[in-house]
Amino acid sequence: MFDDPIHCPCCSRPVQGSLSADLLALALDLTPAQGAILRAVSAGNGHAVPTDSILRAIYEDEDNPPDHSRQYATFKEKLSLMRTRLAGAGLAIENVGRGEGYRRITIQKTDALASQGDSHRIIR
Repeated sequence: MFDDPIHCPCCSRPVQGSLSADLLALALDLTPAQGAILRAVSAGNGHAVPTDSILRAIYEDEDNPPDHSRQYATFKEKLSLMRTRLAGAGLAIENVGRGEGYRRITIQKTDALASQGDSHRIIR
């Protein structure tokens, strides 16, 4: 489906089907903070996960986390940096409404949509 198939971090074989968020984070070589973001939004099973829940997941192991505005800015930066890797795996994290949060979605490349200028189809 995608140019870069996901490979198992243990045996390096291409993976068919879906991976847990932990294995996906390993396979995509995400940073610990990016892995926390992926785990948090994956836990929502396609539903919006509040931004504050995602921030708590990122900073849960820190004794003295930064203030909320700095946490949010860092989250947005990490999310931006991981979007290309997720897209290569057929995934995306999208903003849900104003202030509702974020959710993980699956995207699929299709030839029919490519002719219309959009080469991805969203599967929710």
